Amino acid sequence: MDLKLDSEERPRRETDQSDFLLSAEVVRLMALLDKIQDGKIFKLEIRAGIPRRVLWENRAAKFGGDST
Repeated sequence: MDLKLDSEERPRRETDQSDFLLSAEVVRLMALLDKIQDGKIFKLEIRAGIPRRVLWENRAAKFGGDST
């Protein structure tokens, strides 16, 4: 269990909108998930609601990205 005591949880403003922009980090994460395909994510670090770091193992023989 992990509970942040220094901030109040409340609904995000975007939930009331039918359309909104995603942050560049979220877009990069979604693109990475498309590329990984047959892999395993060990750690996904989220800070302030934004994905900041991904640690994964790629099982595919060829991958066109950087794993750092």
